[in-house]
Parts: sequence; structure tokens; C-alpha cells
Amino acid sequence: MDELLKFFKDVLPEGSFVPKSFYEAKKVLSDLGLGYTKIDACKNDCILYWRNYENLQSCPKCSESRWKAEEHKGKKVAHKVLRHFPIKPRLQRLYMAKETAKKMKWHKEKNIDDGVMRHHPTQLNGNPLMSVILPFQLT
Repeated sequence: MDELLKFFKDVLPEGSFVPKSFYEAKKVLSDLGLGYTKIDACKNDCILYWRNYENLQSCPKCSESRWKAEEHKGKKVAHKVLRHFPIKPRLQRLYMAKETAKKMKWHKEKNIDDGVMRHHPTQLNGNPLMSVILPFQLT
């Protein structure tokens, strides 16, 4: 992962912020309120070990163990892990910027309610694919 971050640092323009390590990237995301929660899952996707099942060691539906046979640095390793990215803090961050909030509310405030879903005009103009599909300029 650190090699990927180094690649981005080399490729992106000078002055772009790229964390030096995976740890630093996770810390930045967490500080912004954009972290995630790890939730163990059954090997056969029966349940999530969450809420009522949080302390179980095996699945109540299929009886499979929650853990792999081998350990990693003395810790038990779950067969599957779900990474839950809560949407609420992400939406809150989007609404913090005035321009982004304006675009987020466009469908509610500016849309013509005739039963047809439309894209925000700025999403179409300047898009190279749209110049092929729609040879005229949208306003």
C-alpha cells in the first residue's frame, strides 16, 4: 500500500497532498470523520457478528467457526470482514461546502417535476463522452 501512495506522489502534480504511509492515510480519513467500522461475517455469509451476535464464536445458522485456524501475530483472524463506511458523515462533509451543497440539492430545488430524471447540467458539459453522444452544448 505504501508503494501505491509513493506512486501517486510521483504522478500527481507538485503540492498535491498524498500521505506518506497507509497508517497516515487511515489517520487522515479518521480525523475527517470518514473512517470505517470492521464487522466480522460468517464464512458462508449467514450472519454478521454484530449486535446480538457480537460475542459468538461460531455461526448459529451453519455452525462454522468465526475464526480461521491460523493466527496472525497472536490475534485471531476472522474468515470474512465487512467494512462499513457510514454514509451520514460523508453526506455531512458534502453539505459543508456551499457549492457542493447547492449541487446536492439541485434535483429537489431546480428539477422540473415531470416524471423524467435529469442530470445536473454541469455533469454533462465538459464530459468528453457527452460531446460524442450529444454534439450540441447544454445550458
